[in-house]
Amino acid sequence: MNIFNLLVFLTAVTMSRALSDQAFRELTKDEKVRLMDCFIAIRTYSFLPYYFLLAVFGVLLLSNAVDPPYLVFGFCSLLLFYSLIRTVMNYHRLIHWRLPKTYTNMYAISQSIYFIGLLYFFLTAFFSRNA
Repeated sequence: MNIFNLLVFLTAVTMSRALSDQAFRELTKDEKVRLMDCFIAIRTYSFLPYYFLLAVFGVLLLSNAVDPPYLVFGFCSLLLFYSLIRTVMNYHRLIHWRLPKTYTNMYAISQSIYFIGLLYFFLTAFFSRNA
C-alpha cells in the first residue's frame, strides 16, 4: 500500500466530516431534534450486519476455504455495498422526515465524497498487491 492512497482516503474522510458538521451546525434546534428522532430506532441495531459479516469473514479466513486476497476483496466489497445501501436508506429517511433540502443535499455530497475515497482506497490497495 502506498502512503498516497492512505492520504487520499483520509482527505476524503476529513472533507466528508467537515461538510456533515457544517450542515449540522446550520440546522435549527427543532431540526436537530428531528434528525436525532429519525435515527433513534435504527442506531441500536445498525452494527449487527457488520458483526455478522465480520464473523463470516473470520470463519472463512480460519477455514482456508477461500484464498485470502479474494476473501478480503469480497469482504470489503460487501461492506461497501451494505454501507452504500444504508446511506441511500438514510438519505430517504432524511427526506421522509422533511429535514431541510440543504441538509439532505449536503449529506448526499459528504457521503459521496466518503465513498469515492473509500472505494479508491480499497481498489488501489487490492489491485496494487495483486498486480
